[in-house]
Formats: sequence, structure tokens, C-alpha cells
Amino acid sequence: MKKFISANQLKRHMITHSEKRPYRCEICNKSFKRLDQVGAHKVIHSEDKPYKCKRCGKGFAHRNVYKNHKKTHSEERPFQCEECKALFRTPFSLHRHLLIHNSERTFKCHHCDATFKRKDTLSVHVQVVHERHKKYRCELCNKAFVTPSVLRSHKKTHTGEKEKTCPYCGQKFASSGTLRVHIRSHTGERPYQCPYCEKGFSKNDGLKMHIRTHTREKPYKCSDCSKAFSQKRGLDEHRRTHTGEKPFQCDVCDLAFSLKKMLIRHKMTHNPNRPLAECQFCHKKFTRNDYLKVHMDNIHGEADS
Repeated sequence: MKKFISANQLKRHMITHSEKRPYRCEICNKSFKRLDQVGAHKVIHSEDKPYKCKRCGKGFAHRNVYKNHKKTHSEERPFQCEECKALFRTPFSLHRHLLIHNSERTFKCHHCDATFKRKDTLSVHVQVVHERHKKYRCELCNKAFVTPSVLRSHKKTHTGEKEKTCPYCGQKFASSGTLRVHIRSHTGERPYQCPYCEKGFSKNDGLKMHIRTHTREKPYKCSDCSKAFSQKRGLDEHRRTHTGEKPFQCDVCDLAFSLKKMLIRHKMTHNPNRPLAECQFCHKKFTRNDYLKVHMDNIHGEADS
């Protein structure tokens, strides 16, 4: 049991267990549990950013955000798990990871029989596996949400309402939540951290897709051939191999493609100023690096070895 030297400290600590967030930032509408947290948060809206990254020049209002940002430039991971040899950048990340090996599976999913050693891992599981429990549905686009407040914010994307303004670049957004996510592109904040490794994400959707690289879960299955995918986009692209659909058409020659990246690559052939990949042996030029590689392997295999 945690102990405190004064009733005041105990009272402040008890607030951390409450779900209430009565204090709100009047600039971006983000809510907090304590008044001092609002004051600390408001620094991000200030022009004053005393912590400058020497590697990329990006400025930060908070020292802890700056310290986290600096780690994105470093590949050093000095803290190793003795159990599975996984490497981590900070002792906190290692400590959190060790719970996977040491603790009992005390957190049970209410939707299925899955159990987890950590609460955050359970939360990610519910979001990734049980998305169907989002019961608040938009009647305009059929997209579903967990809470009615998120649904209300979403509906503004259909009406064109954009009441929230980014204090950094002036871009306007329909909801406080969307603005908060955007602000992270300025601050470098990545609050969604993978419970399996220490990679951070600015958006929950990015974390959910990343989690599947650990769980190997592929929830999107093709009804024609049963091939499965971790992302809906992968399934949509795959289904075109069955339908023959080619929705991406070149506006120069009308050639059509099943994937957008194939169209982008093709359009380079119409650009007279496109950069060309050149063979270092015979100086033949190619529009793509993979064409050059095939040429090098087939024609200059001996010279390259």
C-alpha cells in the first residue's frame, strides 16, 4: 500500500484513480485531472520552445518530450531482458517488459476467454480483436464508435464544421480529438506505446496495426480464396486480383492499375526530367532501380561478384 506524509498529498494521489477530468485547456479543449497539469500542458501552445534538438533542429516546450524525441535519433538499446534477450532504450521500458515474464495472467477479457499479464495489453487486445463492440454508428457512413461523444465529433467531418485551430500552423479541425492528434506532429509526442516492444505511435490506429506484427493476427479474410491480411487495405488490394478492378488510371495515356503505387511509378515514365538509375559498368540508364538491379544481375553478374 502506498503511503503519504500529508493528507494533501494523499488527496492529490487519489485524483489519479478517478476518471473525472474537471480542468480543461481553453486553447485545445484537452481535459486534465489536476489544475497544475493544465498549466504544464499550456506550454505546448507557447511560442517559447527552449529545448532544441541538435540533430534536426526541432523545438520542444517540455523537457521530457524533448528527451523522448532524442531517442528517435538513436538506435542504441543498452538494456537487455535476460529471459528473451529483447533490447530496450530505457530501464522503464525493460521493467515494463519484464512483467510479461514474471506476473500471472490476472486481466481477463470480458468478450472472450483470453487472459493477459498486463492491463494495457488487455486494452490493446479489446481494441484490435473486438472492434465489433463499437455500438454507436454513424447513419451517414456506417462507421461505428465506442462512445457517443466520439460519434458526435466524427459527424462534424460530414458537415464540414472546423472549429478547432492548431496554435502552431493555423490548420483547422472538426474536433478536439483530431486537433490533439495533429498537434503531436509538432511536438513529437507518441503516447500510444506497444506493450510488446517500446515503439510509440501518435495515433491509436497506428498502434493497432503495429500490434498485429507481434500477434500475427490477420482478421481480414478473402471470401474467394481464404487468404488473410492484418490490415483492411491489404485485403482491398488483394481482392482486385479476383475482380480485375483497376481503379487508378493514368491521366496521360489512360493505362489503368490495380494499385496506386503502381500508377505513381508508371507516371514517372511520362516525366522527361525523371531521375534515371545508371549502370556503373556500361552506363545504361533505367527508369527504376529494380530494372537496374535485374540488368546488373543478368548482364554484369561476373563483374559484380
